Amino acid sequence: MNDHKPAYKAYLLRLWEEDDHENGDDKMSAPVWRASMEDASTHERHGFEGLEALFEFLENQVVSASQASDVDRELSTPDNPNILHGGTP
Repeated sequence: MNDHKPAYKAYLLRLWEEDDHENGDDKMSAPVWRASMEDASTHERHGFEGLEALFEFLENQVVSASQASDVDRELSTPDNPNILHGGTP
């Protein structure tokens, strides 16, 4: 019997476009996408200066959640199946 509960993350994602004036030049520059994410359960907020940073954060979250699920599966035994659900035997 497989009682594996998949990892789940929920975020509120905000995206907006800004002019990039970091180069110190008054010339028109290509707009840059900024992002912020709020964890739906903890309300912790993360800000990102670009899409690459956002994607890196999401990738790290998925890898961390997958590794935690793997550890839960390894710790779960027929004598203690509730460990996957955080319950007590």
